Amino acid sequence: PLLTSIRKYPRAKFLLAEPLSVPLYGNLWVADGSKERLLEVWEKIIASTGLEVRTNHRVTGIQREGAVLRVETPEHTFRARNVVLAMGRRGSPRRLGVPGEELGKVIYDVVDMESFAGQRMLVVGGGDSAVESAVGLARQEGTTVALSYRGDAFGRVKERNRVNLEQAIHCGRLHVMLKSQVREIRLDVVVLDVEGREEVLPNDTVVVRIGGDPPYKLLEEIGVR
Repeated sequence: PLLTSIRKYPRAKFLLAEPLSVPLYGNLWVADGSKERLLEVWEKIIASTGLEVRTNHRVTGIQREGAVLRVETPEHTFRARNVVLAMGRRGSPRRLGVPGEELGKVIYDVVDMESFAGQRMLVVGGGDSAVESAVGLARQEGTTVALSYRGDAFGRVKERNRVNLEQAIHCGRLHVMLKSQVREIRLDVVVLDVEGREEVLPNDTVVVRIGGDPPYKLLEEIGVR
């Protein structure tokens, strides 16, 4: 999940990293740098150790069969003596639960900011991921960006992101809508409730960055308290 999360980060995103020891590989010396550099190192480890990576396999259940565990996915069944749960939360993005969210214009990750140049964007959320997405999109040529957050202040963001947000607002590249919630998503507009009044925004794409749903149900089903 961590590798998947970083792979989905915007291009050239700066990451903080520390040296650590990797089993079957040895010491891994990674300095602070871009996501591309970190992915390059990790992919080298995968290639040199022969680690088998199976993508697009969602675990639906884990059952014990004598001395082994049966790990079930819709595509395959795996058997192992030990299973490490390192699922994280980003694999299941939290949804808004509003009419129109099933439209193809609604996304939950932004990888390539440049591909949205010239569009009318709405970013929803109040954390670091939402702010980073909104600021990055606002830097694209011809893109208009609004940031909707139900709170009255961005109290959970890192200082660096706060500074970038204030600069984007000051330069007129980003319109912030506090105390607002999305009520409906349509093909060419988004309907919001802003402090009790309805506001309709022209829109091409909605980016939802409101966290992820923890896998409590699966954990309970496999016996983890």
